[in-house]
Amino acid sequence: MAQSIVPKRAEKAMAIFSQLGVKCSEQDFKAKFKELFPKDWQRVIQAYKEHEEKDRNKKSKGHPMPNLEKYLSNMYKTYLKEVNSSEA
Repeated sequence: MAQSIVPKRAEKAMAIFSQLGVKCSEQDFKAKFKELFPKDWQRVIQAYKEHEEKDRNKKSKGHPMPNLEKYLSNMYKTYLKEVNSSEA
C-alpha cells in the first residue's frame, strides 16, 4: 500500500476544522494547513516536483498527482464531507 504524502492526513484536516469551524472557506483551510503543518506542505511540494520530473523524463501524458492547490482543495472537500456526515 502506498504511503500518503501527508501522514495522518485525516487527523490534520480535522484539527484544522476544529480550529476554524466547518463553515470555514477553502482558502482559509489551505492557509491554516500551510501555517500549522509547514513540513507537510513542503512534502507535498517535493512530491509534486518529483512527479513533474518523472513526467518530464518519460514524456508521458501526465502524472496522477493534482497540482499543489488542487491537492489541498481535494483534502478540504473530502474531510468537509466527512465532518458534515458525522454531524448529521
